[in-house]
Amino acid sequence: MTDRCTAVATTPSPQPRVTPSSRRPRPDVVTTWRRGLAAILGVILLAVAIATPVSAHVGSGTYKLRTTDLTAADGASVGNYLSCPKGKRIVSGGAFWHRPGEGPDALLGGYLDSSSATTDGKGWYAAGRNVTTLQLQLRIVALCLPKAKVGPYSLRTRDLAVPALGGRVGGYVTCPAGRRIVSGGAFWHVPGEAPDPELGQSIGSSTATTNGKGWYASGRSLYDVALELRLVALCLKPR
Repeated sequence: MTDRCTAVATTPSPQPRVTPSSRRPRPDVVTTWRRGLAAILGVILLAVAIATPVSAHVGSGTYKLRTTDLTAADGASVGNYLSCPKGKRIVSGGAFWHRPGEGPDALLGGYLDSSSATTDGKGWYAAGRNVTTLQLQLRIVALCLPKAKVGPYSLRTRDLAVPALGGRVGGYVTCPAGRRIVSGGAFWHVPGEAPDPELGQSIGSSTATTNGKGWYASGRSLYDVALELRLVALCLKPR
């Protein structure tokens, strides 16, 4: 809508004499102005609080990047751990397939079997299978911050059992009350044992929940072996 102004001819009226006291605004006007300003500031602060993700509550600092490449011949499975430097904690991470010396390529025939923050909060674990006839590399990535910038994690895990005949599983793991998700993931393992890249299973989904309070993951077991998909959630109390 366009504002329109109409000029109105008026007879000049005598101007009041300006004295120091007459320059002061009326008390009721000052009160109304202050209340209005406080309301506006309140709305702005509320909008910022809503728009700020929980990850912003992790203390500011420069990420320490760690990467490692695992070489996989055609048809081979690879997997390993990548640790943060001493005194630092994992904040985010992941893994991707690529040709040696090149970046990630969505057309490559590599699959992820596991990708997760380690349960001690100090690194990342990933595993995958190269189902091509090429030699590929699985790059594991870890982004770390000093422990003092992160604070103490609350760890939550959940094991989803798959029967011996194989099948699909999926589910959620929830942070404790009053805490929010920072990192997580999922990995396959034999019940009671550590993750094993030779298991050759697959992950279908792995993500933080949209409410910021947990992790969701799903996967598929292809073999006649009783396995578990472990969901991992690393949570912090918002500051």
